[in-house]
This record gives sequence, C-alpha cells and structure tokens, in this order.
Amino acid sequence: MRNKLQTFTEFSQTLLPHETQYLLSVQNLEDAVRLEILKQVDFNSRQIKQFTPYDPGIDKRKYSHLKNWIQSRLREIDVDEQFEWIIDMERKVTTDAILPSEEKLLLRAIRQYKTPLFFFSKFYELLQIYRHFLLIRLRYADHQLVHEFLERFRDAYEQSKRLNEQLHQATRDITQQYSDNSAESIQWEQWLTRIFYDENLDGYTRYMAFVRLTFISFNYRKLDLLPEKFQMLDQILLQGKFYSKRILLNYYHLRMLLHARLRETDQAVYYGNLAIRGKTHDYLFYVNNLSAMLLRAGRAQEALVMMRAASGEMRETKNFYNKIGFVAFYVKSLLYNELYKNAESYAETFLKAYEKEILQYRWHTFLRRTWRRWSVSRTIPKS
Repeated sequence: MRNKLQTFTEFSQTLLPHETQYLLSVQNLEDAVRLEILKQVDFNSRQIKQFTPYDPGIDKRKYSHLKNWIQSRLREIDVDEQFEWIIDMERKVTTDAILPSEEKLLLRAIRQYKTPLFFFSKFYELLQIYRHFLLIRLRYADHQLVHEFLERFRDAYEQSKRLNEQLHQATRDITQQYSDNSAESIQWEQWLTRIFYDENLDGYTRYMAFVRLTFISFNYRKLDLLPEKFQMLDQILLQGKFYSKRILLNYYHLRMLLHARLRETDQAVYYGNLAIRGKTHDYLFYVNNLSAMLLRAGRAQEALVMMRAASGEMRETKNFYNKIGFVAFYVKSLLYNELYKNAESYAETFLKAYEKEILQYRWHTFLRRTWRRWSVSRTIPKS
C-alpha cells in the first residue's frame, strides 16, 4: 500500500542542506504547522542514513502546499533556470517569436538590473540580439534602453570574455598537470584567487576560478589554500547566491575531496553522500570518487551497496573514462567483500566487451585496481 506521504517524502529526500537552510532564512510562513514541517525537512536533509518520518496525521494539503512553496522559492534563485530563460528568449528574439508578455519581462529585467547575473555574458549577448530586433521595428524608446545597458556594461562584458579565455589557458595547464604531469599550474594560483574574491565579477566566472583553485591545491598538496575559500563559498550558497542543485552537488563533491585529503574520513563520506543525492551529468564521477573513499576507509560493504544502486547509470553512460573507473572500483568492492567469483566473472566479461576502450582510456586504472586484488584473492582458500 502506498503511503499517503510517499510523494512528499521522496521529494524531501532530494533536498540538500544549503537549500533547506536558505528556505528557513527567507520563509515568512504564517502557518505554524507548515513551518514545523519545513524545520523537519531541514533536519532530514542533513541526515545520510537516518530519516524521521513525517506526521501522517497532518492534513496532506499542508504538505502539498509546502512542496509547491519550496519548488517556487528555489526556482526563483536557480541560476540554471535563469540560463534556460535567457536561452529561450534568445531563440524567440532570433526567430521573431517573442510574445508581448515575454518582452515585458525582458524589459523589466533590464530596468531592474543591479548586480552581475550569474550568467552575465549570456544575458549581455541576448540584449545584443534584442537591440537589432527593436531597431529594425523602429521601437526607439525600448532600443535606447537596451543600447544604454549595453554601453554601460560593455567593459564588463569584454573583461568577462578575456577572463574566460584566460581561464581556458589555466585549465589546460591544470588538467595537463593532473593527467600526466606535463605542465605546471601554480603560476595561476594568485590570479584565480583574485578572480574568486572579486564581487564585481559574475558568479559563473568566480565559481570556475574556485573549481580550478581546488585542482591546483590538490595537484601541489597545498591544502591550506582552500579552507577560507570554502568557508566564503559556503556563505554565498547559504544566501541563495550561485544556487543551482547542480552547483551544490559539485560543491559537496569538492568538499569530499578536500576532507579526504585532510584524512577527515567521516566528513568526506558525509559530503560524498550529499554529492550523489541528485543525478547530474557528473553523478557517476561522484560515485566513483566516493567508492574509492569508502574502500580506503574499510567500508567495502557500504561501497558495494552504493555502486549496485548506481549500476544503471554506468550502463547508460557514454563516458568511458567514468564507465571504466566505475567497473574497476566495483570489481574491487566485490573482492573486498570476498565475492571472488563474482568479481572475476564481471571483470572478464567487461574486458571482453570493452578491451579497446579500456586500452584507450584507463587500462592502468582498470588493471591495477582489479588484477592486483584479484591475484591476491586467488591465493586465499575458498570456503
């Protein structure tokens, strides 16, 4: 029998601590019962293995209303939702399909613009297209409004483009060092730090700088570079800035990596589990890193359960880097749980099916993580 609160329960289990803390900070709920439910949602969002059931005696309409309120409030600040709106407006302006009501919203966004949007450059490029749309239709007043905006923020846009190109150069050095140690990246540290702390820049540029700083810190094992920056970003996210579920999940994943390197195992596992609470494009990558952390911590059974739950995503992904990494850790988790025959069969089947891809992408990871442990297990008598 389906629990009448199952829909709300399943929804609440997707919420993240930063989301619920933000909601509590902005709520003005007059209904004391709904406020108590929200506080319980916040409490449950912080738990990984525990869950406090919601009171079935409360009118289920209160749960439904609260769910709608939560979704609405998070949508309002979701930068990915804003990006989708910008892209949709760009398509409609370009194809002459924008409605008067949609233009009204766009013009209002221009008049009320105060601080850099997270995706400022994309918004600027939308208005460049919209300016042409207005001028050819002799809409001089609206054209003047858009033109003045573009002139006022021209330098900021050109700076954003320059920074984006420099970020690409920094990323090349960082990833080359990470993958094969063929480059140095420490020279970018101070520049990226300035970018991250510059509140006049758009959120997208600042967050990209933060991610690259974490890689530099890990590459050089300079972990003291990060705590202050994580603390600042934590406060930004709690204020509802830079928010999207995708970004939050990525933030939790990066915190997992930091705590893992600091040998703070419980904290690393906590944030790793938060990082896989939603399924984004990087979900399998987060699962792989969390499984590695769990195996190192001697929590092989926990790793196996998690990876079995994620096996569907492994089969569907076209990213062989993540697919091969997943199988390597999955086989290792089977071996650590003394399921030797299962591990041997799974590894051999995968190797036969994807030998070319394994050799092309991650032969070292696959063979090192499966063969070494398998060869040891072969010497252990089977009960």
